[in-house]
Amino acid sequence: MSQTQPTDVDFDIEKEVWNTYDLVDGTRVKMRSVLIKLVRFPSSAKVGEFDYNASFQNLVTAFVHPRNKGPTGRQYTEQEIASLPKEDVNFTTECEDWNIYKLPDGTRLKTKLVVSSILKITEPGVYNLFGEPIYVTNSTNVLAPSPRKT
Repeated sequence: MSQTQPTDVDFDIEKEVWNTYDLVDGTRVKMRSVLIKLVRFPSSAKVGEFDYNASFQNLVTAFVHPRNKGPTGRQYTEQEIASLPKEDVNFTTECEDWNIYKLPDGTRLKTKLVVSSILKITEPGVYNLFGEPIYVTNSTNVLAPSPRKT
């Protein structure tokens, strides 16, 4: 195997958090990023060091203020949601903390879900299965090795 080939890395969860965002319409959105797969490969910048690439699953739930609820709706496909009109919703970040994972060699890896925008579907009469407005979040996951604890 070539030194440039990625290697799967096992990991243990040290800390995973729910990030919270308060929307101006009274809704609270909670998001959790879960590390699914981690690979490492030799760093192109420093000999003896590694770079990492990862796959995540982001979980999203909303606690909607009763005044924003409507009739029970249905489940929409990604294509339907992409085609529906949306508007930016102002929000306050209440908590956006780091997840920490421990690797077998003692390295700790920090990841952080960062939300850049939250959109609300504005098409009249469009609600999810619970009668809640549909929100779309735009986010990215940041990945950073953390020094080993001594």
